[in-house]
Amino acid sequence: MTRVLHLAPALFDDAGRPAGGGERYAFELARHMADRCPTRLVAFGPEDRRDRVGAMALRVYGGEWRNGRRQHDPLDLRAIAREVRAASIVHCHQRNYRMSKFAALVAQSLGRRAFVTDHGGGIWGPGVWVPDRGLFDGHLFVSEFSRRSNGAPRGARTTVVYGGVDHHRFSPGEGGRGDSALFVGRLMPHKGVDVLIEALPDGMGLDVVGAVVDERYYGELRALAAGRPVRFHHDWDDSRLVEGYRTARCAVLPSLYVDRYGRRTPVPELLGQTLLESMACGTPVVCSDAGGMPEVVQDGVSGFVVPANDRARLRERLSQLRADELAERMGAAARAHVERHFTWSATAQRCLLAYGARG
Repeated sequence: MTRVLHLAPALFDDAGRPAGGGERYAFELARHMADRCPTRLVAFGPEDRRDRVGAMALRVYGGEWRNGRRQHDPLDLRAIAREVRAASIVHCHQRNYRMSKFAALVAQSLGRRAFVTDHGGGIWGPGVWVPDRGLFDGHLFVSEFSRRSNGAPRGARTTVVYGGVDHHRFSPGEGGRGDSALFVGRLMPHKGVDVLIEALPDGMGLDVVGAVVDERYYGELRALAAGRPVRFHHDWDDSRLVEGYRTARCAVLPSLYVDRYGRRTPVPELLGQTLLESMACGTPVVCSDAGGMPEVVQDGVSGFVVPANDRARLRERLSQLRADELAERMGAAARAHVERHFTWSATAQRCLLAYGARG
């Protein structure tokens, strides 16, 4: 019997919610894979936690998981060895963490198969220096862009499995649309919220939803928004977020390679999880052409793809979506596209096929 272990450095923020896109990816993939085969999700946080989420077993090992640079870099040798021993497949989330390299080594010694998905970001710690050539049986990427940016050639050890969305939770509603765009994401310069505010058509509102990561940038966003119908929200839960997607005119993710300070981010978006959430709610999307987002959005069908940092083109596309007929047509196409290609069940099945497992 196939028994899958998903291993993630962290899962939850201080409020006990999935902390970010990579964390939500591991959580949702494991939760839906558990409907097909025995699946366990293991992570590391400040406090011990044992739970079951549907058919998935969840275990969080509590402790102070910091490396010498004070970055979250968990490693519990006995716990990882015990968890790997109980599995037949090990799927590590994040490549350059110590726990991923050690889990793969244990898997090799025990005759288990080990796979890894890198979600971007990352840390500067000891795991970076441990070579992983031949350590993993396969690298599973969330987009073609992710594969290319990792320098991975096409081959038996590389598979693009994409990502998914809970299309039952994120689903169309009964009410009508407002005239406001919606941004969801952490407030960091490379997310391009400043470009979005400056590109807003006259009279069009904007709801900005996300945690403040850069205080200077947030202050500049507030200054740009002065006198405009722009609202900032930092405490929306999933139910409020679903309502926001359903009633928005469109969701926008204008991420950049080069931000307003001239800093370059080579991997701004591996896939664009919030785009999938909006599309699943039947709401069209507008994104930049940065990263893996053009792999999600069918330009002119389920939304629009615009050149990064192009305020004029972004304003033009937002203006077009103020027409009800176009917004409804694109929203319906977006929902259908998600149902065909981007459900978590489909992603889990692609992973199981890559493992060479039955599920």
